[in-house]
Amino acid sequence: MNPAADAYIRGSEQYAGVNYGSNPVLEVRNQGFAEGNRLAYFKFDYNEVSEDIDAATLRLYAATIGQDATRTVSIYGTADKSWLESGIKWNNAPTNSTSLDANPAFTHVGDIAITNPTPGSVYRDHEHGGVGFWYEVDVTEYVQSQLHDKIVSFVVLIKNSADTNHVNFNSRENAGAKPELVIETSEGNPGGPAEPDAPAVYTPKEDTYVAGSNNTTPNPFYQENKLEVRHHMTGTNIRRSYIKFNFADFDKNIEKATLRLHAATIGATDRRIVEIGGVVNTWSANTVTWSGAGTAAPSAKNASTFIANLEIQNPTPGTQWTGGQWYEVDVTNYVKDRINDQEVSFVLWIRETSVNGEAANNQVIFHSAEAAEGKPQLVLTPRGDKYENENLPKTVSQNVYQFNSPDPLASKGSVNIVNMTGVGDYIEYSADVGESGVYSVKVNNKTDSDRGIYQLYIDGAAQGPQVDQYASSAAYTEEDLGMVAIEAAGVKIFRFEIAGQNDESSGYNLGLDYIRLQKAQLEKVSAVTANPPAGLLEAPTDVQLSTSTAGATIYYKIDAAPSWTEYTGPIHVDTAQKITAKAANPPFMYDSDIVEFNYRFPVNTDVSIKATTAGVSLDGIVDAQSGEWAGAELIKLEGTTDGTGVRTADVFMKYDYEMLYIGAKIKDPTPMVNAHTGSGIWNGDALEIFIGDEDLESSVYPPGGMAPSDRQIVLSGGTINGYQSYLNVGGVNSYPAMLMHIKPDADGKGYTMEAAIPLETLGFIKPWQNGGTKAIMNVVLSDGGFGGRGHWGWTTNGEQTKKSRGLWGKVAFEAAPDPADEIEATANVDSGTQAVTITGRTLHVQNKFVAMLVRDPSGNVSTFEQVRSDGNGYFTFHYQPDGSGAGSGVYSVLIGGEGISVPKETSFSLTDEEEETGNGFTIGQVQFTDFSGAAVTELTGSGFIMANITVTNDLNEPAQASMIVALYNANNTLQRIGTVEKNMTAGETAVMRAGFDLPANIANSRIKVFVWDSLEGMLPLSDVEVFPN
Repeated sequence: MNPAADAYIRGSEQYAGVNYGSNPVLEVRNQGFAEGNRLAYFKFDYNEVSEDIDAATLRLYAATIGQDATRTVSIYGTADKSWLESGIKWNNAPTNSTSLDANPAFTHVGDIAITNPTPGSVYRDHEHGGVGFWYEVDVTEYVQSQLHDKIVSFVVLIKNSADTNHVNFNSRENAGAKPELVIETSEGNPGGPAEPDAPAVYTPKEDTYVAGSNNTTPNPFYQENKLEVRHHMTGTNIRRSYIKFNFADFDKNIEKATLRLHAATIGATDRRIVEIGGVVNTWSANTVTWSGAGTAAPSAKNASTFIANLEIQNPTPGTQWTGGQWYEVDVTNYVKDRINDQEVSFVLWIRETSVNGEAANNQVIFHSAEAAEGKPQLVLTPRGDKYENENLPKTVSQNVYQFNSPDPLASKGSVNIVNMTGVGDYIEYSADVGESGVYSVKVNNKTDSDRGIYQLYIDGAAQGPQVDQYASSAAYTEEDLGMVAIEAAGVKIFRFEIAGQNDESSGYNLGLDYIRLQKAQLEKVSAVTANPPAGLLEAPTDVQLSTSTAGATIYYKIDAAPSWTEYTGPIHVDTAQKITAKAANPPFMYDSDIVEFNYRFPVNTDVSIKATTAGVSLDGIVDAQSGEWAGAELIKLEGTTDGTGVRTADVFMKYDYEMLYIGAKIKDPTPMVNAHTGSGIWNGDALEIFIGDEDLESSVYPPGGMAPSDRQIVLSGGTINGYQSYLNVGGVNSYPAMLMHIKPDADGKGYTMEAAIPLETLGFIKPWQNGGTKAIMNVVLSDGGFGGRGHWGWTTNGEQTKKSRGLWGKVAFEAAPDPADEIEATANVDSGTQAVTITGRTLHVQNKFVAMLVRDPSGNVSTFEQVRSDGNGYFTFHYQPDGSGAGSGVYSVLIGGEGISVPKETSFSLTDEEEETGNGFTIGQVQFTDFSGAAVTELTGSGFIMANITVTNDLNEPAQASMIVALYNANNTLQRIGTVEKNMTAGETAVMRAGFDLPANIANSRIKVFVWDSLEGMLPLSDVEVFPN
């Protein structure tokens, strides 16, 4: 209950005679002198409580707290209760002293320790998202001592003086968070007999928390007396809490619903945001686990309904705080929407992108239902559902007289008596109904021997049967007059009209105590079903919708249509589309749940990857009708359409003699959101390509997974960290060079992605030969901000099936002739002098300029030269290393010139004592780089490192080489591994690369690089390279 009166008093000659009874806040302060002091007074009347009082709690809401870090507020009961809210002042209050312990007229009932979360500055709730602080004091003994008049008066003060120790509490005149006296009786009803505005307090039916990746059953945390909430960069340290409340016995209209949580411990981080979400009620505390070894915890990120953010500050930043504090969250709308379920569940979590979201000490520990005190609470405040007839505005017909008659048996001590003279006489009451909906209508009648028979009308429509108020003696009976649908909130007219008279009655009078409107507990219309059911259609089909509820009307929408259409007959489906449907309109039933039916048709999974000799420029323009992408076949990712927008992708592919080109036109309402790097980019917006050219029918490898040789390429849709990509083969990530370009759409609802991936990286050798290489493929669009990453595939749907190679589509590289040579060139090295001679011939032009560029093993330009070919196109270059270059290794030679459209590449090798030649291979020195290609000279925690090594097959036949890069910690324990294997043709030179992300702690760690013939053969081709050495 709220106070019957409250006010504060203020010292000094200027203010001692001023009354502050109508102020919305109550100031409490002690500055050591009268002019600076404020005291607050509260008075509660609990005469409506008839049962024995078990407990009483005074609750005060602090909206403003002074700069001082702490202060103690004291509460005293006052024997003098005669003060009036409109009259109390400093100079006439029961006391204005701050020293009352020795005064017998005042009883010390308790103290409140109040801490400022922002010491040094005044804390004001409106500057912190409306978050103030509730404080409670047990006043049971004092309230029980005042049963003689059931009125208690309190004075609230601060004993110790300080300039900035003030606190402002909300008063009963405030719009929200008014002072409360919560009384619990032996029957468990706060405040005695349920009044319309008496809140009902519920503790959890069950609660628990889950830990990241912990799937132990039963849940090891479900009987703990705490609920942990935390986010952490280490997934196993994440904590999320779940709370379920049952309020099946609450039969009133909800005015407000409040979730109350008691924080027992707050981590050392200065502030954090706890997100409150609503989730389904299907979980159980003893079986729920992180991801479903028992029952999967409802997803906080993707499946919860956002309700509110709760900012929690640590009053002592830098150290863990254990002072205890209540927090409140308004959950009214969420609970009201689930009034029929009679249960609600909440999830408490910290989002990684929120303030201090990944800080090590951002945790909050709340008390659970198993705690001795401070259990979570769902407080339901009912809207006033009783309209006292004596207090409502009235209109009567001619010759009708009405008056209010005192009666202790009436609900509020008074009943409205209406003297009628005959049939047709009436009285009308105007009642303001605050919310639309379906209500049950009840009238409390005072029967008697002179009563008539009435018919109730609401806004002109007859409501329920006629009611005969006759009885041989006076009594009160509540009559149920059925249900009424209130279409819109506002003033409604309740007309009681005389319809007749009982033969035993002596008159037509009426006795009306109150009208009660209670939100009806209605059933839902049965959900709509579809025939044929959603899924794959082989041909255009008429879809029929139906519901099992008689009299219901079905409404539907196609895809993202903005409005509902009434269903009158089958819906013709001839393209992929989504039908959204609901059923409504039977009297006194809620609309059905909204359901979706997604229909699709077989995907053309025989796609030709067209060959091009001109390549594709990465310019953010993808047009399959003209230009570079003309003729490319469409790979359509259907995606989804919802209230936030469209998610689809049109993907095209081409290839030339060096590159596979990918062009994608992506629609996404929140495009290019991916702040992850390295192998973490799959968590955000991305495009994934799965491709394999082995066991195409999945007769050897299981169709539900990937073969060891299948390749997964992940291309990040974000650019905040530069273009990011990686390759995964056999579960091992590597980071070969891939060219990318991303361009946002002008409307901000999508982007174009282009990429060029070397065929060699994908393991394809001359795929244009032998009629074109055949493969299986899947392309997947991921939206990190949508429920279910990797959700929309070319031939699959959902994260779990995207790697099922048995579902992938079929592709074939278009056959093409081998590239025509325009130039021939060879390089020879004199083993004694290491002089290099490059000779060659231009095949189609003569007497033209020919240019040569030589790069050393590090990629630096070593020399360049220009000559003119002779009349037959022959040319010769001479190059003598001066000994000051990069030393041994493979040197690349590029030769072009007039009439040469594609320059010719060749190479030669120089050796010295540091270079190794063994088992038919020449192995260069290892170069270490970061993700961008910059040289790395030392190991850096949480960084990225890649090993690069040049390998030449000196044999006259194809052979295999493998590179293994491994990280060992100070205890010589393997921490990371990266591998790359390559089948090399005779005389081929290649640069092999492999790497990985580094852990945060790399003290005394080392990297070892091995070059073997293969992981199976394990024949070393060089010594082990150790870094740092």
